[in-house]
Amino acid sequence: MSLWPRNVPRCQAARQRCSHGPAAHGHNASRTKAIFLLAGLALALAGCGQQQEDAQVQTGHEIFLERCALCHNVNAQGIPGKYPPLIGSDWVNGPPERLAAIILDGVRGPLGNLNGLMPGWRSVLPDTQIAAVMNWLKEGTGKPAVTAVEVNHVRLETGGRNTFWTVGDLRNLRVR
Repeated sequence: MSLWPRNVPRCQAARQRCSHGPAAHGHNASRTKAIFLLAGLALALAGCGQQQEDAQVQTGHEIFLERCALCHNVNAQGIPGKYPPLIGSDWVNGPPERLAAIILDGVRGPLGNLNGLMPGWRSVLPDTQIAAVMNWLKEGTGKPAVTAVEVNHVRLETGGRNTFWTVGDLRNLRVR
């Protein structure tokens, strides 16, 4: 069984020059160049998307170091007995709406074996920065990236809130 298409003469399969000419083989040089150009462009755009995602994750880490690391530690592992770890927590790995709500308005009260207070960042951080922090925290979890549009949706849906979230509030949170 030959893997070479039936309509292409063997001389082309052997990469020999032949007297048939390119047109006899259905070969069109400009079409081939266009296909390679489009394939290269597609690969470049795919790489560009990955670079943008990587840059957003890096930005998220920088924002985390500036705003959150004092309590949650530079590696987001928390401070034992004082501040909870974030990496691998249900709050980070759960629905993105909950994590966005926590970052926007903070949380107060018992959280696992801790009882504390985390301030909200609604009036400080724009949606793009909140999404970046969330994506840094979720990096490597296989979860889809969070967009600023999704964060903005949570911001608008919870905009009338003027207090911290509690664990019960967060478990009952439903964002349309």
